[in-house]
Amino acid sequence: GNYAGAKNMTGGRIYSHSLAKVFPDFEQEAPLERKITHEKISLLAPDACFTVDFSSEAMLAPNSDSYSVLRAPFDQWLASKAEEAGAEAIYGIAVESLVKD
Repeated sequence: GNYAGAKNMTGGRIYSHSLAKVFPDFEQEAPLERKITHEKISLLAPDACFTVDFSSEAMLAPNSDSYSVLRAPFDQWLASKAEEAGAEAIYGIAVESLVKD
């Protein structure tokens, strides 16, 4: 693609405990969608559905936050932070192999 995240069509989940170590203010800067406050898992069959809904005080504790993100905007933000730190991003080139010294 021509920019970071150009080919990402999905979302994902970001856990704050690791990201905050590198970007302490990411919660104010990053394109986050929603804070995850509970879990819901559904199992589907052709004629039935079973859902488990889970919430916990631990999910709301400091440093245990997680967020839903759309990968394309999040990847653009993350690439811009890397470039601000001195990384050089090269887009639109397919990598065919890795050269190791």
